[in-house]
Parts: sequence; C-alpha cells; structure tokens
Amino acid sequence: DRDPSKWAAAAKTRQSPLAGNVDYVFDDGLTVIERKQKAKLPAFLSGSAKSQADTSTIRGDLVADKLLFGLDADRFQLLFIAIFGLLALVGSLSGTVTF
Repeated sequence: DRDPSKWAAAAKTRQSPLAGNVDYVFDDGLTVIERKQKAKLPAFLSGSAKSQADTSTIRGDLVADKLLFGLDADRFQLLFIAIFGLLALVGSLSGTVTF
C-alpha cells in the first residue's frame, strides 16, 4: 500500500487547471560560438566553458509545487512586489506614508 509509484501517479492527478504548461529553460552561460565548439570539438573548451556537471546526480522525480492561484514562485514574488509597491505608492501620494 506504500508503493511510491502509486503516490506519484496520485500526485500527477492533483494538477491545478490554472497551472498551465510549465516550461523550464536553463541557461548554460555559453555563447553561441562556445556552444558550436562544444558540439563539434568538446576537448577544445576549457575552464568555465567546459561542463563539469555530473549527470548521474540529476533527479528526475522532482516536481515544482504551485502556489496561490496556480502561480509558480517567480510569478508569486512579482505579484507580491507589485501589490505592496502599489500600496506604498498610494500611501506616499496620500501623504500618510513618508519615506
């Protein structure tokens, strides 16, 4: 009854309809020329351009949780900053809040 695959399947069914498609893009920090060199001649790259990542340690079972209203952490932070920014603006324009 404690089979992890059953729990994982149940967790996938709890996706919020507001979540939408999540697309994660990770920048490797390389220039276009360095990417071409890495593809054609990986031994040519050295220093920070040479990947030292251990791909065997990358986990595939992690899933990002959704926050309030199906927002991810970045969008929630932007919403939080925008709301309190507007409150600070209104307060400072009304004269009750001084900075």
